[in-house]
Amino acid sequence: MKIPNFEATECERVRSYLDSGLNYGILAETNHEVLKHLESCTQCARVREDRARVKAQLKRAVLNERAPEALSDRIGAIFGARAALH
Repeated sequence: MKIPNFEATECERVRSYLDSGLNYGILAETNHEVLKHLESCTQCARVREDRARVKAQLKRAVLNERAPEALSDRIGAIFGARAALH
C-alpha cells in the first residue's frame, strides 16, 4: 500500500502560486496561506528566493538592453496610430 505524501502535494500547490505572487499578485487569502507554508517549509522558501533572484537578474539584464532602432520606430508608429484613434 502506497502512503500518500500530503506535504509534497501542499508544496506543489504552493509552488504553483509562487510565480503569480512574484509577478501579478494573488488573492489575500491565498497569499496568507502561501506565507504560512513558507514559514514552515525551508525548501519552498528557498524556491521562492531563487525565483525572485532570477526575476531580478532578468529584469536588470533587460533594462540594460536597448531595442534596435527599427523596432523602436515600429513600436512608436503603432502606438502613435492607436493614440490618434482615441
